[in-house]
Amino acid sequence: MKKTIWIIALRGMRGARRDFLLLGLAILLIVALATGMAATAHILRTGIDLETRSMLAADLRLESATPFPESIQSLLRRPDWQVAENLEFTAMVRLPDSERTVLVEVLAAAPEHPLRGTIDLRSGRSAQAALQNDGAILEPALFDRLGITPDAWFQLGQARFHAADTLVREPDRVLRFFRWGPRLIIPKARAQETGLLGFGSRIQYVALIRLPAGEDPATLAKTLEQTTLGLGIRVLTPAEGQPSARRFIDRFTIFLHFLTLLTLLTATQAISDAMAAHARENRTQIAILKSLGASHGTVMAILLTRMLIMAVPGAVAGSALGTSLPWLIGGASSGQMPWLLSLFLIGAGAGSGLGVFFSLGALWSTRQVSPATLFRAIAWEGGSGLLAWPWRWGIPLGVTLLLTFLLGLQAGWKSGLLFCTGLIAGFALLGLLAKGGVAALRRWHPASPTWRLAVRALTAPDSGTSHAIFAVGLGIGVLCAILLVEQNLDHQMVARLPTRMPGFFLIDLQPDQEAPLRQLASRFALTGDDLRVTPVVRGRLQALKGVAVTPEMVQTHPQAWRFQRDYVMTWAQTLPPGNHLTAGQWWQDPQAREASVEREMAKALGLDLGDTLSFDILGETVTAPITSIRELRWSDMGLNFFVVFSPGVLAGAPFSNLASAMVAPEREEAFRTAVVNAFPNVSLIAAREVLQRAREMLDRLIASVRFAGAMAAASGLTALAVTVSLLRRRRAREAAIHRLLGAVRQDLLKRAGVEFLLIGLIAALAGVLAGQGVNAGVMEVLFEDAPEWLPLTTLAALIGGTALVVLTGHLATRQDLGQSIPEALRRTP
Repeated sequence: MKKTIWIIALRGMRGARRDFLLLGLAILLIVALATGMAATAHILRTGIDLETRSMLAADLRLESATPFPESIQSLLRRPDWQVAENLEFTAMVRLPDSERTVLVEVLAAAPEHPLRGTIDLRSGRSAQAALQNDGAILEPALFDRLGITPDAWFQLGQARFHAADTLVREPDRVLRFFRWGPRLIIPKARAQETGLLGFGSRIQYVALIRLPAGEDPATLAKTLEQTTLGLGIRVLTPAEGQPSARRFIDRFTIFLHFLTLLTLLTATQAISDAMAAHARENRTQIAILKSLGASHGTVMAILLTRMLIMAVPGAVAGSALGTSLPWLIGGASSGQMPWLLSLFLIGAGAGSGLGVFFSLGALWSTRQVSPATLFRAIAWEGGSGLLAWPWRWGIPLGVTLLLTFLLGLQAGWKSGLLFCTGLIAGFALLGLLAKGGVAALRRWHPASPTWRLAVRALTAPDSGTSHAIFAVGLGIGVLCAILLVEQNLDHQMVARLPTRMPGFFLIDLQPDQEAPLRQLASRFALTGDDLRVTPVVRGRLQALKGVAVTPEMVQTHPQAWRFQRDYVMTWAQTLPPGNHLTAGQWWQDPQAREASVEREMAKALGLDLGDTLSFDILGETVTAPITSIRELRWSDMGLNFFVVFSPGVLAGAPFSNLASAMVAPEREEAFRTAVVNAFPNVSLIAAREVLQRAREMLDRLIASVRFAGAMAAASGLTALAVTVSLLRRRRAREAAIHRLLGAVRQDLLKRAGVEFLLIGLIAALAGVLAGQGVNAGVMEVLFEDAPEWLPLTTLAALIGGTALVVLTGHLATRQDLGQSIPEALRRTP
């Protein structure tokens, strides 16, 4: 029996090779584009992930103001983890025979530090080699501040070190733009000799963790946060260590899921419609088989075998092509071969499985074909569309539920349910517009005979025009949604990138030094925003909502580290650049006592408008109510603050200044020398290299968004072209009869062109409206941003979608008209 099924299946494909080649090609392209998008996006994201890990110097970073308890120490001794435990503290450095001292930030580094990235030194040797034999690593500014040369000796507390090398770059420097002083790195083994670790010292205990391959830092961080609850330990992941990229990476991940789901939706429609068209055109063969005693199960097995014959090779070839795309563009490495191989197997299996699964509706509908079809031209139930109810609506709704489940796993069930609701509303809108378009055509009576015949053909009871508009509108709507969401995300990411980046940050600039600094800056043509000077104070959180911060509160709060850190705060009369209010109003009276808090901090501490904050600033308690909550543009890489006070709150308080300077790259060295000579107390941090690394990472994210959007759009175009090419099959028999009666080829082409133009216009309008709705929902719900309507993109989707329908339909019609009349009649009983 199995052999007979294979023989009948193969013989039945002889007269429909073009159909099977078309559907096989569609499966090949859809699988190739889907796997190619997944493979390339994975490699791009992996590269960005490695870059963010190097900016953290590890996969996870634990910070604590007190030594790690035994529960954490035992956890850090896991044999499959690499751990580096460092100490960070502030101290004074002095020369042995001089009273000259400089405040520095000390890193007492473990031998394993860093676990990701490298510490670059001017000599080119490793940090471990430089730290041997009483060696220390100094920032260039520290040499200038101390007035020493390499290999000179200096005193740190009770221990002596010599300047063994000059620090060029730290991998995790992006975490510490604003510091008390220049960086000094010493071996952790000698930290105790300094005598600076005693009672009263403010030491930050840091544990860096490198995880084995395949272990996700974000997942582990959630587990650790439960373990460290109440211990005052902060757990940093790579994304949290680089806040300017965290939002973009999260959005990029959701965007990939969104594209994959919509690509699946268009593939579903194309495959189910293609198999329905094949089954309908072969209903005479099906009737013959049933008249000879074949059961419905046998008929389904034959058609299913045909689907496997074209789906499996197409899926395998498409998966091979898609997974080889990263190699073709030079983005893959040998270490990613196992992952790409698994993606190939998944793509081949999923492509074959989806091809079979989404053809089941058409195969099941063949039960309606009876042997009576051989003797009278009965209409197949559901002839008004490619599939009969419930398959016509059941398949999209079923796929929508599947998409909801998949998106819910990735972005949360609330987002998944809203996405599901939006898709169902989009289906309903498409269905209403399709029926409304057909109803409008019935009331239209054009004067041109060609147009009149086309309109009558489209409005005939069994024309299937409503479903054709729905199917094409779905494809155009998906394409429009992909383009709109991609451009919205792209525009918003680009808008958040700084057009210019500071070359230097100046720390500990005294109030009376601001005017001389501006005079010096004018020599380097720095004006306006080129030099930003901001007053700052440091303090610790003392009370929330009038309740003092107690050890019990620290022990029970999930983000206790926020109570133990030093906050750098400022005051401002106007809203700082790159900030916008999400709640409340900015103060009108500068002398009022008010505070503005960053949104994530307010959310973490449960703060709202009207609540009070108290900080210990140089031994004085400063209290102010919260009157506004701000969202920051961390990606502008400028001077941003968690808390901003009104000027009246800190009136008379001692302060220093932070400054950022945008200097032309070719003049940076001269500017650095001039500042060091003029202001020996100021710490000058060269920021361009660090900021450029972050900018390059964000640029790669934007490029990834554009590439993934293009891949998904190409996949959608492929599915749409398959759907449109199948629509002309309903007209093939009628066109053959007209030719038999003497109709001219050009007239038939014109009539078909008018039909596809009308279908394309109505479907494109419906699709664009649905696409705009999906874009608005995705931006508002998933990305929490106001959508941009992008009229040019919308118009391009409207015109392009219509043109694609007309062009594809015209080419398919020309191909059908190239057949002989008997062949055309045989193929369309």
